[in-house]
Amino acid sequence: NGLHIQSLARRFPASPILVIERSREDIRWLTEHFNMEDLLSRRNLWIATVSEAAAALVRHYNPLLHGNFRLLPLRSWMDQLPDEAESIRAAIQEALDSIAGDYSTQAHFGKIWLRNFFLNLAIAPELGAAPPLPDPSGYREAFVAAAGPGLEGFFGGLQDPCIRDKVYLIATDTALPALLRHSIRPDMAVTIDGQASSTRHFLQAIPRSMVLAADISSCPGVIRRCHSSGCPVLLFKNNNPLPGLLNQYLDERGLQGLPEIETGAGTVTAAAIDLARAMGFTQVQVGGGDFAYLDGKPYCRGTYFEDQFCREGSLLLPQEHRYVGLLYRLKTTGTGGRLVTPVLEGYRKSLSQYMQRHPRIRFVMGGGSLDLSSPPPASSPRLSACHLGEGDLRGFVDWYKELLQAGHQDVISSILPFYGWYLKKNGEKCDVFHIMKLAYSHVVRYTGRYGK
Repeated sequence: NGLHIQSLARRFPASPILVIERSREDIRWLTEHFNMEDLLSRRNLWIATVSEAAAALVRHYNPLLHGNFRLLPLRSWMDQLPDEAESIRAAIQEALDSIAGDYSTQAHFGKIWLRNFFLNLAIAPELGAAPPLPDPSGYREAFVAAAGPGLEGFFGGLQDPCIRDKVYLIATDTALPALLRHSIRPDMAVTIDGQASSTRHFLQAIPRSMVLAADISSCPGVIRRCHSSGCPVLLFKNNNPLPGLLNQYLDERGLQGLPEIETGAGTVTAAAIDLARAMGFTQVQVGGGDFAYLDGKPYCRGTYFEDQFCREGSLLLPQEHRYVGLLYRLKTTGTGGRLVTPVLEGYRKSLSQYMQRHPRIRFVMGGGSLDLSSPPPASSPRLSACHLGEGDLRGFVDWYKELLQAGHQDVISSILPFYGWYLKKNGEKCDVFHIMKLAYSHVVRYTGRYGK
């Protein structure tokens, strides 16, 4: 009858509570036979089934805001339904692992994302009109070139003009120099990395015909480099809350916001695949998306790592030593020339889940040769690119700074990655309103040209 939940809610009134029941039928029976209106009216209480538990926890639980997590099983329920209880434990652990990975990423990149977002807003008006998107019916497939060792098997096919013209080639930033060194010009390059080191992927001559698809929080140096080379630039967003607030601001004023692209567990390969889907391609082949170290090689030939390790190698510490250090920097498993780390396995699982969510698209992973057997797709582009005007962006910056200065609740989610970075750097928690003031000072510094 929910009395134990009500007691828990009274004891911890500020804590969110996730209640898990066996099925929707059970939940419906409970609401029909017991008065649970007071319980269900709580803003920070949610009810989910066993199958929904993991997704619900990922959606509602944030360690930065809510603190530690506790699983409080009801003994009588566990004794009656032992199989479901075990399923709940496994689902909760999987969800917590996912949340921990997201938190670790936010703690590492929180400040970089904040800085890059506002610096890229200053660049956006200079980029001109949104680039034209391809017509999928003019190609057999979209080919995503990732930088794994498996990409080398596709170089020959991509160099053949008869084959190349039938493929819309999307390169990840790491794979771009490898393709250019083999005289292969991609139609689009994708970058989501906010670190300055990502500019090393763009040191070669950039084809003017190539479109750069860049996350709004990616490295500003990459966007400037490609724009100065004459490349059209397509800006997009992922599920980072700060760009989401920008889209909310634009939407409320009847303006086109940034297109949202999934990045999976944070990989550029996942972003490139989702871009192909968003542009309307119904067949997507991936080369180099191995998510493993093959035959002692972490990357294909031609990436910037090859130049760097060769330049830094010596008689006593050759470049092979650097590659081995890269291979075994994390715990590895596997045999037969295929090594896997927990991070790479997480990327693979995330991409597999993505493919299951999009059953209408034919995904071809690897294969060693281009698969052009299927007819051209009949889909049409669905991605809506946008151009951000300086007046609109100045209005957003002023609006956002006012919300920060006033400590408005609507901006709390947008500074959570920055909050994670602060906790990692200083090792101590502080009031969220202090973080708002700190974020405000950084935003003022990054947006001097937009100040009132």
